[in-house]
Amino acid sequence: MHPRDKLYMQLTTLVPATSRRWMRLVDMRLGDLDVTSATVVPLIFISRSKGGINQVTLAEQVGVVGPTLVRTLDKLVELGLVVRENDPGDRRAKTLWLTERGQEMADLLEARLIAVRREVFDRLPPDDIKAAVRVLQALMDVVGGERDDPES
Repeated sequence: MHPRDKLYMQLTTLVPATSRRWMRLVDMRLGDLDVTSATVVPLIFISRSKGGINQVTLAEQVGVVGPTLVRTLDKLVELGLVVRENDPGDRRAKTLWLTERGQEMADLLEARLIAVRREVFDRLPPDDIKAAVRVLQALMDVVGGERDDPES
């Protein structure tokens, strides 16, 4: 195998493996809150949107297909964290809003995620983190899709 191809293979193996490990770590650190990464991500994105986010837009942002997101949202509604409302601009569409309890949970999750990020990334040189962000964003741009929020 050509050294360049080996390097590419290492990178494309590390990216999803790192993502899975990150999600496992997040699940462990948030386990006492009875939430999983599957429910955390939509809650955080709805909170950051300041509410009223369209379900289709949310699905695109979190990178999941509609039916999977619908099941997750059903659970969040059942838990009293999210409400669905008719979209005034499109009666077929729904917008998502956090309840007061949902916003409290999102605020707590954001604080916990900050702590987890610090726990992990404070052990790495800042220049390495900047380089990783730069490379991963460039990779995202090359493989297509809209530019993701680097603040996530």
